[in-house]
Amino acid sequence: MSDVFAFLSPAAVRRDGDYEPLLRTPMERSHIAAGATVEEVDGWRVASYDARPGRAWIADVSPIGKIDIRGTRQRIAELTANAELGTASLHDDVWTLRLTETRAVVVCANDRVATLSERIGYGATDMTCAWAGVVIVGAGAHGMATAYYLAKRHGLKRIAVLDKSYMGAGASGRNTTIVRSNYLTPEGSRFYEASVKLYEKLSQELNFNMLFSQHGHLTLAHSDRSLNTMMERAEVNRLVGVDSKVVTPDEVKELCPQLDTSEHPTFPILGALYHPPGGVIRHDAVVWGYGKEADRLGVEIHQYTEVTGIDVENGRVTGVQTNRGRIACGTVISCVAGWSTLVCDMVDVPLPITTHILQACVTEPVKPLLDKIIVSGTLHIYISQSDRGEFVMGSEIEPYSGYSTKSTFRFIEDLAMHMIELLPMLGHAKILRQWTGLCDVSPDYSPIMGLTEVEGFVIDAGWGTYGFKASPIVGYTLADLVGTGTTPDLIHPFRLARFYEDELVSERGAAAVSH
Repeated sequence: MSDVFAFLSPAAVRRDGDYEPLLRTPMERSHIAAGATVEEVDGWRVASYDARPGRAWIADVSPIGKIDIRGTRQRIAELTANAELGTASLHDDVWTLRLTETRAVVVCANDRVATLSERIGYGATDMTCAWAGVVIVGAGAHGMATAYYLAKRHGLKRIAVLDKSYMGAGASGRNTTIVRSNYLTPEGSRFYEASVKLYEKLSQELNFNMLFSQHGHLTLAHSDRSLNTMMERAEVNRLVGVDSKVVTPDEVKELCPQLDTSEHPTFPILGALYHPPGGVIRHDAVVWGYGKEADRLGVEIHQYTEVTGIDVENGRVTGVQTNRGRIACGTVISCVAGWSTLVCDMVDVPLPITTHILQACVTEPVKPLLDKIIVSGTLHIYISQSDRGEFVMGSEIEPYSGYSTKSTFRFIEDLAMHMIELLPMLGHAKILRQWTGLCDVSPDYSPIMGLTEVEGFVIDAGWGTYGFKASPIVGYTLADLVGTGTTPDLIHPFRLARFYEDELVSERGAAAVSH
């Protein structure tokens, strides 16, 4: 070819005479953004530039062999016969492209990859199909949302979601279903507000009833200090467009008549932070809805497929080892919540995270009584009533770290004592069941999202007790990150590097209690 060009990916699909690619890779989109014209040439998608001939860049050659070579300047020069940077040469049906001083790429037939890799020796990595696949570890709300938006917004077809248990078996099916955005920091408030907006339209988008009900969220203040904190949060919320305000005891009584706002309780209510858009949603429906649509778009969901290792060669991901075999891929996204440190250990990426146990419970169903979500940081409790009449209740995370899934009597004992103090009418309600979940807590109580030092390994961790609320926006932004290669502004503050750059996003007081 005489034009400047870039090999892209498999032969295009023609439908009614129109060019429509099966897969538009991140690099292909980058070429388009840079001004290239993408067209089909001899069964290949080729990006042509208006520049001097003889120059070439390689993006993705999924259906044939691709060997990535890293080495010293001298070694790359020898392997490419001292070719100029960006120059492609063809010899014996093998393309050799010198991309940089220390990197080259060999493109050849699939059956020649092993022989050529062995001949090249150290620094050669088989990258065949590397950019054609994304593996998401964790089939919870975050993993399924990411898979859905990758397929829907970016047209990726080769996406596999793996989970060692069934879909939604982890934190996505163990949370207490609360959705809100009245967080402490501007970064957190903007992020969770975007998630609430996506939640509001999710039932229609996924054609699946999420049973989303926005009936208001009250965070009670029992002291002057906590009331000052509520005022600070309300100011931050309003500055970034979040509907949140501080209300007086009389307004609290009007919003929730079941609460005693007199001076008689041991911890009188001095006010509250009221967040009208706060609500609840069926957590299982969120996972199933995303899973249903992801499956319809061609995403492969592999339940009971445990990831046992992640292959890394020359600083980049090349595949995933599972109990059912190996999957070659170029991108791995870890969405495993409390298990994040264990998955990241597979690629030697240390995370400043500890895993704690969080417990919750529900009562037997009763007639509708409570139409607001009530939170008390002083009493370390929160409560809402489900559409089935059950009171869903929770408390603080356990102070010790671990992975146990056993419930404790101490949790029920302390919760019942404080809950009856706040809402005495619950004294005769019977506990129907209780359960535990795992929370991955970061030092600043904010998530850790984005790229890592290992090329192709993306993390989604550090959610503590906030993860379910962020499910839609997590999937949306991670899909944009992988699909475009650029970190969205919304998640830039949550990058792993912030711990080394002293730019923490402290959400320690954003919940008052773990919910």
